[in-house]
Amino acid sequence: MLKLELKRIFSKKINVFAIGLALILAVIFSGFAVTSNRYVDENGNASTGIMATRKLTDNRRAWKGTLTEDELGKVIEQNKNAMTQSSEENAIYGTTLQPIDDIRGFIISVLTPDAEYDESVLNQITEENVQELYDTYHKNMEKMAEEYGKTSVQKKYLEKKYNEIKLPVEYESYSSWDTMIMYVETYSIILAIIVGFICAGIFADDFQTKADAVFFSTKYGRTKAVKTKILAGIATTVMIYCMGIILLSLDYSRRSRESG
Repeated sequence: MLKLELKRIFSKKINVFAIGLALILAVIFSGFAVTSNRYVDENGNASTGIMATRKLTDNRRAWKGTLTEDELGKVIEQNKNAMTQSSEENAIYGTTLQPIDDIRGFIISVLTPDAEYDESVLNQITEENVQELYDTYHKNMEKMAEEYGKTSVQKKYLEKKYNEIKLPVEYESYSSWDTMIMYVETYSIILAIIVGFICAGIFADDFQTKADAVFFSTKYGRTKAVKTKILAGIATTVMIYCMGIILLSLDYSRRSRESG
Protein backbone atom coordinates (compact mmCIF):
# COMPACT_ATOMS: atom_id res chain seq x y z
CA MET A 1 0.00 0.00 0.00
CA LEU A 2 2.87 2.37 0.76
CA LYS A 3 4.33 1.78 -2.70
CA LEU A 4 0.94 2.55 -4.24
CA GLU A 5 0.56 5.80 -2.30
CA LEU A 6 4.06 6.92 -3.25
CA LYS A 7 3.34 6.07 -6.87
CA ARG A 8 0.19 8.20 -6.75
CA ILE A 9 2.17 11.14 -5.36
CA PHE A 10 5.08 11.00 -7.80
CA SER A 11 3.02 10.14 -10.87
CA LYS A 12 1.20 13.49 -10.86
CA LYS A 13 2.78 15.86 -13.34
CA ILE A 14 2.24 18.89 -11.11
CA ASN A 15 4.14 17.17 -8.29
CA VAL A 16 7.00 16.20 -10.61
CA PHE A 17 7.15 19.83 -11.74
CA ALA A 18 7.24 20.99 -8.09
CA ILE A 19 10.12 18.62 -7.29
CA GLY A 20 12.01 19.77 -10.37
CA LEU A 21 11.45 23.38 -9.29
CA ALA A 22 12.87 22.58 -5.84
CA LEU A 23 16.02 21.09 -7.39
CA ILE A 24 16.48 24.02 -9.76
CA LEU A 25 16.08 26.47 -6.87
CA ALA A 26 18.77 24.56 -4.93
CA VAL A 27 21.26 25.24 -7.73
CA ILE A 28 20.15 28.88 -8.01
CA PHE A 29 20.42 29.52 -4.27
CA SER A 30 23.85 27.89 -4.08
CA GLY A 31 24.94 30.26 -6.85
CA PHE A 32 23.59 33.24 -4.93
CA ALA A 33 25.33 32.09 -1.74
CA VAL A 34 28.75 31.54 -3.31
CA THR A 35 28.71 34.94 -5.05
CA SER A 36 27.28 37.05 -2.21
CA ASN A 37 30.36 37.48 -0.04
CA ARG A 38 31.79 40.99 -0.03
CA TYR A 39 35.53 41.62 -0.05
CA VAL A 40 37.23 44.97 0.48
CA ASP A 41 40.86 45.33 -0.67
CA GLU A 42 43.60 47.52 0.81
CA ASN A 43 42.52 50.43 -1.38
CA GLY A 44 38.95 50.32 -0.14
CA ASN A 45 37.53 48.81 -3.34
CA ALA A 46 34.67 46.40 -2.66
CA SER A 47 33.91 43.36 -4.80
CA THR A 48 31.58 40.38 -4.76
CA GLY A 49 31.55 37.08 -6.58
CA ILE A 50 33.22 33.71 -6.40
CA MET A 51 36.75 35.09 -6.12
CA ALA A 52 35.68 37.51 -3.39
CA THR A 53 34.94 34.52 -1.14
CA ARG A 54 38.43 33.14 -1.68
CA LYS A 55 40.07 36.52 -1.12
CA LEU A 56 38.06 37.01 2.08
CA THR A 57 39.18 33.63 3.41
CA ASP A 58 42.82 34.41 2.58
CA ASN A 59 42.43 37.83 4.22
CA ARG A 60 41.50 36.20 7.54
CA ARG A 61 43.89 33.25 7.37
CA ALA A 62 46.55 35.01 9.48
CA TRP A 63 44.33 34.59 12.54
CA LYS A 64 43.79 30.87 12.05
CA GLY A 65 44.59 28.87 15.17
CA THR A 66 43.91 28.91 18.90
CA LEU A 67 42.30 32.10 20.18
CA THR A 68 44.19 32.48 23.44
CA GLU A 69 43.66 35.48 25.70
CA ASP A 70 46.78 37.04 24.19
CA GLU A 71 45.39 36.65 20.66
CA LEU A 72 42.08 38.14 21.75
CA GLY A 73 43.98 41.06 23.26
CA LYS A 74 45.66 41.67 19.90
CA VAL A 75 42.25 41.71 18.22
CA ILE A 76 40.96 44.28 20.71
CA GLU A 77 44.06 46.42 20.20
CA GLN A 78 43.76 46.22 16.42
CA ASN A 79 40.11 47.20 16.63
CA LYS A 80 40.91 50.24 18.80
CA ASN A 81 43.70 51.32 16.46
CA ALA A 82 41.31 51.15 13.52
CA MET A 83 38.87 53.40 15.33
CA THR A 84 41.55 56.09 15.71
CA GLN A 85 42.65 56.12 12.06
CA SER A 86 41.43 58.96 9.89
CA SER A 87 42.05 57.54 6.39
CA GLU A 88 39.31 56.45 4.00
CA GLU A 89 36.77 54.30 5.85
CA ASN A 90 36.65 51.34 3.43
CA ALA A 91 40.44 51.13 3.32
CA ILE A 92 40.54 50.89 7.14
CA TYR A 93 37.96 48.12 7.07
CA GLY A 94 39.74 46.16 4.34
CA THR A 95 43.17 46.18 5.97
CA THR A 96 42.38 46.31 9.68
CA LEU A 97 38.83 45.29 10.59
CA GLN A 98 37.90 42.81 7.87
CA PRO A 99 40.57 40.25 8.90
CA ILE A 100 39.25 40.16 12.47
CA ASP A 101 35.53 40.56 11.77
CA ASP A 102 34.64 37.00 12.77
CA ILE A 103 36.62 37.22 16.01
CA ARG A 104 35.14 40.63 16.83
CA GLY A 105 31.69 39.10 16.43
CA PHE A 106 32.64 36.26 18.78
CA ILE A 107 33.88 38.65 21.48
CA ILE A 108 30.78 40.83 21.20
CA SER A 109 28.46 37.81 21.47
CA VAL A 110 30.24 36.69 24.65
CA LEU A 111 30.12 40.13 26.27
CA THR A 112 26.50 40.88 25.28
CA PRO A 113 24.68 37.51 25.33
CA ASP A 114 21.32 39.03 26.23
CA ALA A 115 21.58 42.25 24.21
CA GLU A 116 21.65 43.28 20.57
CA TYR A 117 24.90 43.23 18.61
CA ASP A 118 26.78 46.33 19.81
CA GLU A 119 30.30 47.04 18.53
CA SER A 120 30.81 49.79 21.11
CA VAL A 121 31.60 47.18 23.79
CA LEU A 122 34.92 46.58 22.02
CA ASN A 123 35.98 50.14 22.79
CA GLN A 124 35.05 49.76 26.46
CA ILE A 125 36.65 46.37 27.10
CA THR A 126 39.64 46.29 29.45
CA GLU A 127 42.60 43.94 29.64
CA GLU A 128 40.96 42.29 32.64
CA ASN A 129 37.80 41.65 30.59
CA VAL A 130 39.90 39.98 27.89
CA GLN A 131 41.63 37.69 30.40
CA GLU A 132 38.25 36.71 31.85
CA LEU A 133 36.51 36.28 28.48
CA TYR A 134 36.44 32.49 28.60
CA ASP A 135 35.15 32.57 32.17
CA THR A 136 32.32 34.77 30.91
CA TYR A 137 31.81 32.38 27.99
CA HIS A 138 31.49 29.45 30.41
CA LYS A 139 29.02 31.36 32.60
CA ASN A 140 26.94 32.13 29.50
CA MET A 141 26.81 28.41 28.70
CA GLU A 142 25.64 27.63 32.24
CA LYS A 143 22.96 30.30 31.93
CA MET A 144 21.80 28.87 28.61
CA ALA A 145 21.55 25.40 30.13
CA GLU A 146 19.32 26.82 32.87
CA GLU A 147 17.23 28.79 30.37
CA TYR A 148 16.69 26.10 27.72
CA GLY A 149 16.67 23.04 29.97
CA LYS A 150 13.02 22.56 30.90
CA THR A 151 13.73 19.56 33.11
CA SER A 152 16.67 18.51 35.27
CA VAL A 153 17.57 15.83 32.71
CA GLN A 154 17.64 18.38 29.89
CA LYS A 155 19.73 20.77 31.98
CA LYS A 156 22.30 18.08 32.79
CA TYR A 157 22.45 17.08 29.14
CA LEU A 158 23.02 20.67 27.99
CA GLU A 159 25.63 21.25 30.69
CA LYS A 160 27.44 18.10 29.59
CA LYS A 161 27.44 19.19 25.94
CA TYR A 162 28.53 22.74 26.76
CA ASN A 163 31.36 21.42 28.93
CA GLU A 164 32.58 19.35 25.97
CA ILE A 165 33.39 22.58 24.10
CA LYS A 166 37.16 22.92 24.11
CA LEU A 167 38.49 26.23 25.38
CA PRO A 168 40.21 28.30 24.18
CA VAL A 169 38.38 27.96 20.87
CA GLU A 170 40.06 27.28 17.53
CA TYR A 171 39.45 29.85 14.82
CA GLU A 172 39.23 29.32 11.08
CA SER A 173 37.48 31.65 8.66
CA TYR A 174 33.99 30.46 7.83
CA SER A 175 33.23 33.32 5.45
CA SER A 176 32.60 30.89 2.62
CA TRP A 177 29.67 29.48 4.62
CA ASP A 178 28.11 32.46 6.41
CA THR A 179 26.09 33.50 3.34
CA MET A 180 25.15 29.85 2.88
CA ILE A 181 23.49 29.91 6.30
CA MET A 182 21.37 32.87 5.23
CA TYR A 183 20.25 31.27 1.97
CA VAL A 184 19.64 27.81 3.42
CA GLU A 185 17.09 29.30 5.83
CA THR A 186 15.16 30.84 2.95
CA TYR A 187 15.45 27.68 0.87
CA SER A 188 14.18 25.57 3.78
CA ILE A 189 11.02 27.67 3.93
CA ILE A 190 10.50 27.29 0.17
CA LEU A 191 11.05 23.54 0.46
CA ALA A 192 8.47 23.35 3.25
CA ILE A 193 5.92 25.13 1.03
CA ILE A 194 6.64 22.82 -1.92
CA VAL A 195 6.41 19.72 0.26
CA GLY A 196 3.14 20.97 1.73
CA PHE A 197 1.76 21.49 -1.77
CA ILE A 198 2.79 17.99 -2.86
CA CYS A 199 1.47 16.22 0.23
CA ALA A 200 -1.78 18.19 0.35
CA GLY A 201 -3.32 15.85 -2.23
CA ILE A 202 -2.71 12.65 -0.30
CA PHE A 203 -6.15 12.83 1.32
CA ALA A 204 -7.70 15.62 -0.75
CA ASP A 205 -7.56 13.61 -3.99
CA ASP A 206 -9.95 11.02 -2.60
CA PHE A 207 -12.47 13.72 -1.72
CA GLN A 208 -12.10 15.48 -5.06
CA THR A 209 -12.71 12.26 -7.02
CA LYS A 210 -15.60 11.31 -4.70
CA ALA A 211 -13.77 8.10 -3.83
CA ASP A 212 -13.61 8.85 -0.11
CA ALA A 213 -16.84 6.96 0.63
CA VAL A 214 -15.45 3.80 -0.91
CA PHE A 215 -12.02 4.30 0.61
CA PHE A 216 -13.26 4.69 4.18
CA SER A 217 -15.85 1.91 3.91
CA THR A 218 -13.27 -0.77 3.14
CA LYS A 219 -11.97 -3.12 5.83
CA TYR A 220 -8.75 -1.20 6.47
CA GLY A 221 -9.90 2.15 5.10
CA ARG A 222 -10.01 3.90 8.48
CA THR A 223 -6.98 2.18 10.02
CA LYS A 224 -4.16 0.68 7.99
CA ALA A 225 -4.91 2.71 4.85
CA VAL A 226 -4.94 6.01 6.73
CA LYS A 227 -1.70 5.14 8.49
CA THR A 228 -0.15 4.27 5.13
CA LYS A 229 -1.15 7.63 3.70
CA ILE A 230 0.41 9.40 6.69
CA LEU A 231 3.59 7.30 6.32
CA ALA A 232 3.71 8.14 2.60
CA GLY A 233 3.46 11.85 3.47
CA ILE A 234 6.30 11.56 5.99
CA ALA A 235 8.47 9.58 3.56
CA THR A 236 7.83 12.10 0.77
CA THR A 237 8.65 15.02 3.05
CA VAL A 238 11.91 13.49 4.26
CA MET A 239 13.02 12.48 0.76
CA ILE A 240 12.34 15.83 -0.88
CA TYR A 241 13.70 17.93 2.00
CA CYS A 242 16.91 15.92 2.39
CA MET A 243 17.40 15.76 -1.37
CA GLY A 244 17.05 19.54 -1.68
CA ILE A 245 19.36 20.41 1.23
CA ILE A 246 22.01 17.87 0.17
CA LEU A 247 21.96 19.16 -3.41
CA LEU A 248 22.24 22.75 -2.17
CA SER A 249 25.21 21.90 0.05
CA LEU A 250 27.01 19.76 -2.53
CA ASP A 251 26.61 22.31 -5.30
CA TYR A 252 27.79 25.08 -2.99
CA SER A 253 30.83 23.05 -1.91
CA ARG A 254 31.71 22.31 -5.54
CA ARG A 255 31.51 25.98 -6.54
CA SER A 256 33.53 27.03 -3.49
CA ARG A 257 36.31 24.57 -4.36
CA GLU A 258 36.34 25.73 -7.96
CA SER A 259 36.74 29.34 -6.79
CA GLY A 260 39.89 28.41 -4.92
